[in-house]
Amino acid sequence: AYNTRELSYPLESAKIPTEFKVFCIDTGLLVSQMGEDLPSLILSGNLGAYKGAIAENMVASAYAIAGEKLYYYHEPSGSPELDFLLERDSQVVIVECKAMNNRATSMKHVLANPKKYGVHRAVKIADANVGGGENFDTFPLYVLGFIRREEKPNVIEKIDLRSLKVPSEN
Repeated sequence: AYNTRELSYPLESAKIPTEFKVFCIDTGLLVSQMGEDLPSLILSGNLGAYKGAIAENMVASAYAIAGEKLYYYHEPSGSPELDFLLERDSQVVIVECKAMNNRATSMKHVLANPKKYGVHRAVKIADANVGGGENFDTFPLYVLGFIRREEKPNVIEKIDLRSLKVPSEN
């Protein structure tokens, strides 16, 4: 996922090629590399700092498998920081990932300041029920299993060539 200079479409033109995050496409493999004590922490429900990293990797993996290009936003001052940015219908969509049902302060700050950041759609994926706020929707982590790649319609579905004339061979 590449950091972006601004929250504007298209994100590719705003990406900073030297600033990126790397995620593991296989979250199970990532978890196996996090230490020998992690299985017991998972079973006890005491993941602590691991919980957020695992949840963020799950979100990145699900969107990457669906064919999405991943971006994020992190201002040099450190705040706001948005977990993921996607493109939908020529708009930027903010995706915040919360391992618990936390507030998503950065996302709400950006949505509350459209003059500075632009108007955006937003989604919060969290350990929570379906819900939302004024400008965003909230979905539980398990919806990641239902993310599918959107089939993009062909730009030209049918070309009628009957009106073309073949030049004579003279």
